[in-house]
Amino acid sequence: MEAIESKNVFRIYGTPESSGSELREGDVLGRRYMLMKLLAEGGTSLIYRARDMLAITGPDDGQSHIALKVIKPDMASYAEDLAFYESLSTRHLSHPNIVKVFDFHRDNGLSFVSMELLEGESVAQLMRRYPDGGLEKSKAYRIFNEVCQALEYAHGKGIIHSDIKPSNVLVLEDGSIKVIDFATSRSFLEAGVRQNATAGSYFGYTLSYASPDISRSLEADPADDVFSLGCLLFEMLAGKHPFGRKPSSELTEADMPKRPASISLWTWMVLQKALHPERSRRIGSVASFRRLIRATRKVGPGVAAASTLVIALTTGGLWLNDYVDGRQQYQQQLVDVYQQQQQQQALQQRFAALPVSVRLEYLNELQQTNESGLALVKPMLLESLDNKVEQTLAAVDGDDVPDFNAIDTEITRLAAVLPDSLQLDHVRRDVSQRREQLIDLYNYRLAQDWSDADFSTVSANRIVKSMQRLQQLDGHFPWDDAYLEHYRQMVSEALEQQDFVQLGQLYSFAEVVQQGFPVVASVWQALPAETLDHARALLAFLDQRSQLEVDGDASTLAYPDDSVRFLAAEELTTLREQLSKSWLDKQIVEVWEQVEALADRFAMPPQSKVLQGLADAMLLKIDAKMAYHKQKGYSESYARLASLKQTVMDRTAAVGEAS
Repeated sequence: MEAIESKNVFRIYGTPESSGSELREGDVLGRRYMLMKLLAEGGTSLIYRARDMLAITGPDDGQSHIALKVIKPDMASYAEDLAFYESLSTRHLSHPNIVKVFDFHRDNGLSFVSMELLEGESVAQLMRRYPDGGLEKSKAYRIFNEVCQALEYAHGKGIIHSDIKPSNVLVLEDGSIKVIDFATSRSFLEAGVRQNATAGSYFGYTLSYASPDISRSLEADPADDVFSLGCLLFEMLAGKHPFGRKPSSELTEADMPKRPASISLWTWMVLQKALHPERSRRIGSVASFRRLIRATRKVGPGVAAASTLVIALTTGGLWLNDYVDGRQQYQQQLVDVYQQQQQQQALQQRFAALPVSVRLEYLNELQQTNESGLALVKPMLLESLDNKVEQTLAAVDGDDVPDFNAIDTEITRLAAVLPDSLQLDHVRRDVSQRREQLIDLYNYRLAQDWSDADFSTVSANRIVKSMQRLQQLDGHFPWDDAYLEHYRQMVSEALEQQDFVQLGQLYSFAEVVQQGFPVVASVWQALPAETLDHARALLAFLDQRSQLEVDGDASTLAYPDDSVRFLAAEELTTLREQLSKSWLDKQIVEVWEQVEALADRFAMPPQSKVLQGLADAMLLKIDAKMAYHKQKGYSESYARLASLKQTVMDRTAAVGEAS
């Protein structure tokens, strides 16, 4: 892979070279980080500019750009634990002069660390532009001062950097300073993280900058960083390494350099104390080192001020007291940290013993736990959350809708304990995506239900079920007025044709779906009030009859004849006129066929007074005509009318018996 050159982008591990890696621009790691370009390559890792796809708010959103340190697969056995340690030790350090490390990830066989993207150059790169000497003193002292502030903060957290050097100090585009690469830092975390690594292969500090005490594997001490910081300040002021890059493990007091002309006598007297190979004779804290350097810069030609500084340095009183005080403070910090570590390990063991399904029930116990303790139980909590999510989402395979509100509640509770967890953000985004997918699915099904609706009770129940699922997901159905127009047309046609069986089905459909879709019921409200009342009376009869046909005798049910008289007034008048005028057999048969059609349309039972009245008039007409045929001897015509009479009597049994 060809590295992309840019003088404005800091090369963390020197000049990039072709890596032979299969990673390409546009690849996505951890399902959220899209690689943009290779920035640098070191012996164990590749540094990429990447986009956090969960943080994108626009097409060119610079806020979503981060750096990814990807461990080379062939170096994983050495560098993976180193990267994990860097993430663990740096993640809880929040200081403007320390690089922000977000998290450690593993994905598809790759391990990588996500961190803030820094654009600028290292002090090492900066000094290459000054081959004949050091930096301007004002710039050197400003860099020194900000590095001191970063280290003082880290020491207060129990972290000794152990590898301060020009390439680990960045000068950003805005002039601010960042300290990077805490992978070799030492602290109370070592016992838990480095217990499986060999000292020779794991501690990747630079021997020419690390203190002699580090090379002898002594316990961590703030004076270690004082030595490295002294080397850095000397090199920035003099343009060269104080010991010619000789390994610190080989240094003796005889190796102490002579004062360069670019370093004042007063500054040199302080630097000698910072660079001493013996820890007990070295300045004991970064705060003291910074204070003494600041004092040297204030020393002018006045004899009294200079003499005071000389006495303080040569007698050893000031720096020795600082060393003792700093040492005691750090020892107390280690005691406090050790006690915290014991508590955290006990907490870790107790959470590990809990079943995965119940760990989230104990979140309240973690409210007062510090970041290091939370880092130990965080994987177990996230595992428990993943288990909860998978169990809840499995409900989608049946008729039940997953309880996303329960998942959101668990995520919110966990976020109160792990507010900066990127994995938690990833789970939240995954759950949100699953919810949106289900909303889309139920919207699609609901649209199909409306498009395919035959306006039966079955289709109404299917629509209601889909709507209930959508409401459980807080989804919104994109209503199409075409559904309502189709339903309104069906109601109008049924009314026009006076098909009250169909009308009853349509009315029942509206009653079922009106809770979710009240606009459907509004179709009935638009009908004339009297017409609607009579139509409802007929529909009520049909509904009661359908129930009695199963559970009782429907013949006793009162029929709403007045509704028929109102709704079919014109048709009834016409039928009576036609019947009174008819004489030919054909005319009589045609009138009866119209009566039957009317009776079917209005679902008239035998007890309907309207039907009985029409049947009585029809029987009178038939009897009169049968008498005529008998008188004339028209036997065939007589037989046809006799058959018609029986049909009328069968349709209205009570009338037939009376006749």
